[in-house]
Amino acid sequence: MVGKKSDRANCKGQLALTVWGERRLRRILCSQRNQTLALITTQLNDGASRIFSKRTVQCSLHRMDFGSHRSTRVPLLNARHRAARLTWAREHRDWSVVDCKQVAWSDESQFRLLNTDGSLRT
Repeated sequence: MVGKKSDRANCKGQLALTVWGERRLRRILCSQRNQTLALITTQLNDGASRIFSKRTVQCSLHRMDFGSHRSTRVPLLNARHRAARLTWAREHRDWSVVDCKQVAWSDESQFRLLNTDGSLRT
């Protein structure tokens, strides 16, 4: 196989899941969003006339534009935070666009290159 790239690792070729299978897969995903690929595959294969592999399900999810991401860990707002935000908003309600552009807002995401902060994948 010199010079020929194997297509096995790609999500191409004949579709194993039909339209009905993709609908069922979408229902499984919407019912419980934080499932692993193994659990999704097991639920899809329960009661199915054909058994699908994890790779087939993964390719179908990719084709359906479903993906996973790490959830952001943020502290929840309590009553004191809400009161402080409301007070700040009332004090600054008359600001113009120019006034807002003079402030360095600190709501940007935090980026880590080497170490992780223990976030979960969803």
